[in-house]
Parts: sequence; C-alpha cells; structure tokens
Amino acid sequence: MKWNKLTTRTLTDEEKEPYPNYDFMWDSNTPEIGESVLVYSYGEVKIDTWEDFGADGVGFENYDGEVIYWMSLPDSPVEVVEE
Repeated sequence: MKWNKLTTRTLTDEEKEPYPNYDFMWDSNTPEIGESVLVYSYGEVKIDTWEDFGADGVGFENYDGEVIYWMSLPDSPVEVVEE
C-alpha cells in the first residue's frame, strides 16, 4: 500500500478559459469518483470519499487543503472454508 501525495496548483491562463470559476486544480494522481480511501491531513488519518460536485469540481467530501495524502483501502479479508 502506498500513500499518494495530492497537491493543488494555480490554473494557467490557458486552463482558466474553459474553467473561469476555478482558482486551482488538483495536481497528481486522484482516486476514482465515488472511491472511499484513507486520507491523511491535518495530522490525522480518516476515511473519506472522492466526489464529483458538478459545477463546483471534484474533491474529498470532508477534506480540502493544499496537500493531502490518500491511499486506497485494502481488500477485505477472504475467509477460506476448509472441507
């Protein structure tokens, strides 16, 4: 399992043309829309979901900031039934 560093950056003038209401964009690998992941921010680790907020863009439901670390949740354990 690996932590992914997610940062923000200011949009370039070229990027602002199609997105005039945005000041920044997420810069790096992001989770899939609707994916719940572990998030490290503000000195704590919690579970959060990466969401599409329509006209407001994409981001985590409960966290925002200039630097966030996230990691996919591990797979559930598989119970082996012995015969």
